[in-house]
Amino acid sequence: MDRVERLRSFNKRVKDSVEFIPDSSELKTACRDLIDCSNSLTNADRVRSLESVSYFCLSPQISPQLKNECESCFRAVLNEESLATIIDDIRPMLLQVKNSRISEQGRLRQQEALILNPKKGLVFEEDDIRSKWAQVGGKRTISLFYVVLGQLRTKDVSSNLGWIVPGILNLMDDTSDLEGIKLQGVLLLKRFLSETVGYSYQPQFDFSSTGLVKAFEPILTSMWYHFPQSTDPVLTKKIWDTVFPTLIALYRVEYSSRPQQLSENVSKFLSEVLLQVTIPRIAMDYPDLTIDTLKRIETCVQILREKSVIHLQRVIHVSGEYLICNVHIRNLKHIAHSVVSVLEAFIEECPTDRIIAHRYNLLACALVMCERSFAEEKLQGEEVYIECRSLIKALNSKGVVWTDEERQTVNGRAKSMDIKI
Repeated sequence: MDRVERLRSFNKRVKDSVEFIPDSSELKTACRDLIDCSNSLTNADRVRSLESVSYFCLSPQISPQLKNECESCFRAVLNEESLATIIDDIRPMLLQVKNSRISEQGRLRQQEALILNPKKGLVFEEDDIRSKWAQVGGKRTISLFYVVLGQLRTKDVSSNLGWIVPGILNLMDDTSDLEGIKLQGVLLLKRFLSETVGYSYQPQFDFSSTGLVKAFEPILTSMWYHFPQSTDPVLTKKIWDTVFPTLIALYRVEYSSRPQQLSENVSKFLSEVLLQVTIPRIAMDYPDLTIDTLKRIETCVQILREKSVIHLQRVIHVSGEYLICNVHIRNLKHIAHSVVSVLEAFIEECPTDRIIAHRYNLLACALVMCERSFAEEKLQGEEVYIECRSLIKALNSKGVVWTDEERQTVNGRAKSMDIKI
């Protein structure tokens, strides 16, 4: 069988069964055949092959490396004619639920006056549409959608917004499959924002004029509240790993020319969601999720820079109460690096006078970590001591000066742990 016939056979198997998942060898062969014989294919065969390969770019059964190979193949073979045809093909494949919030141009409609609007019958109709869409293989079109978003140019966003936005929003509105549909919608939004639209202080497409932040932000923030134990911790991690970068991308695109509003929104999420709710809820029982959350706090600090100073006192309090002094956390060294990394990020970005004002609290964080580690782990606490020395070094580098009396007191207290200021 020559390559063209083998490729057509692969396409037929994909078309004949929405449940079909090729093995790695078969999918690699299809990608290789498509690249090797693309110039010999008609546009119809090329499009069909591109669509077939792209269906597996988000498949959980396919390895990450092979997913990348599939998308690289798509990118290498695609031309403008094929892309236009694929866009025409994908539009009717998307979830066709009418969304009254979105105009035909893909922009948020002006808010109408609040009126009684019973939707019971419409909900049943919508559920039926979603069910039929899934039965005919609708889920795999999400992967095709994802790949296409990666190929659209910024100048083409406006003309395609009318199908992109409802296509993404209908997935994010889904309540039947959190991981397989709703979260995939978030992944599409992330790609759309970060790659299709992109971040620029002089954007080719003015996302903020669409009003869509009001449609997407509430869904993203509400998804964050899938905390364990009500949600499996593994799924919580997947949700947070997807939602957080998408929300940050949304803020960056929406406020690309308004840095003050960007700071305000990131600051609000940092304070109200990460520091006030998330760390207190998960610190005691979920160390891996806690470490991930601390990394996200650090990301927020890197965005806010010196404006993160308004959170300095709270982050010291949260770190102390829920992490450093929490006796229920048995393995302090597991989270020590992440805690210190966050505190060091604040030390680096905040004004020197505020760090000096909080020097005793920050020093206390280091000393308590060391003393806990020494008391609980004896000779196994060296990893924590290293982190604490790093924190003290960061304070000294920032310009904190200790009196001789302070040095004598601290050095004597921490002598057994070889900690000095």
